[in-house]
Formats: sequence, C-alpha cells, structure tokens
Amino acid sequence: MKNKNKLIVAGLLLAAAIAAGVWQWNVTQNYKNIADTVNTNLSALTVEKERLLNEYQEIKADTLASRTSAEHDLSLVFPIDEGMTDLTRMFDEFAVKNNFQSNPFFISNINYQNASDASDESPYRVLPVSLSVTTSRKNLDKFLDYINDSGSLQSEVRLMNIKSLSLGIPAEYGGTYSARFEINAYFSREI
Repeated sequence: MKNKNKLIVAGLLLAAAIAAGVWQWNVTQNYKNIADTVNTNLSALTVEKERLLNEYQEIKADTLASRTSAEHDLSLVFPIDEGMTDLTRMFDEFAVKNNFQSNPFFISNINYQNASDASDESPYRVLPVSLSVTTSRKNLDKFLDYINDSGSLQSEVRLMNIKSLSLGIPAEYGGTYSARFEINAYFSREI
C-alpha cells in the first residue's frame, strides 16, 4: 500500500509537472508571439519614421523655397529701404515702355522729399515723390492704373498711392496733358 501511495503521489507529481510544463510552454509561446508582434510593429514604425522624416525634409525644403520666393516678391513691392534708385528706374521703365510720338509719356521732373514715419506705431515709412509728366490721355490712364495696381505681388510694382494730382487739360482734343503727381511710396520700417 505504501508503494501504491508512492506511485499515486509520483503520478500526481508527474501530472502536475507535465501540466506546469505545458502551462509554462504556453506562456512562453504567448510571450514569444508578443515579442514577434512588438518587433514587427517596431520595424513598421521605423519604416514610417523614415518616411515621415523624408516627407518632413521635402516639406521643409519646399517651405524654405516658398518663403525665399515670397520674401523676394514682397521686397519688390514693399522694400526695406527708401530705394530711390529703384523707384526712379521703375518710373523710367514705365516711361520708356509707354512713350511714343503719337502717344507720349515723358517724365520731366522727379523730386524726392525726406522719408517720414506714417505714425509712431506704423510698421511702414513713407517716401513722398513729386513727379511731373507730359502724357497722352491713354498713357495717363495707364499710369493711373499702374499706381492703382502697385503693391500687388503679381504686378511686382512698389506699393504707392497718389496723394494729389494737378492736371493741365490740353487746349485741343487729343493733345497732351501736363500732370503733376504727389505720390507716396511705401517701405518697411527697420526692425
């Protein structure tokens, strides 16, 4: 009977050991499956990270190029200095492009006054310009449109407005007008 009890106890211990082994094997398999899943997810995340970093670099480069282009375009219409030479060149280019014997546009005088602040808190400054021209009606209208469209990034014409206009009407139909413009050209205040 003692041997029988020992045999039963040994059988129970063997069954318990087998059950514990099977349970431990299942736990190990579950941990292995979890580890495989984590490694797979880690690989996928690493690939996604690389893709996002590459996309970020592309976006960063595009943004930098766009910003540089926007800064250039903005500097044409809203420069950071008085830019009297550029402003004179701009008026001269308009005159050369539009001055014809039958349709004149001739600038006889350009005077620049001292630049002033628009106000103490304003982010821009004003450069007053006096401009005397002899022009046809058609070119007068073109010049008024030119000033009206100034400041547009598409036109790439410096931001200006007409403060006053004195106009000498021709004695005959189709004659030339004598015009004196008082124009404010704007530029950015130094930061």
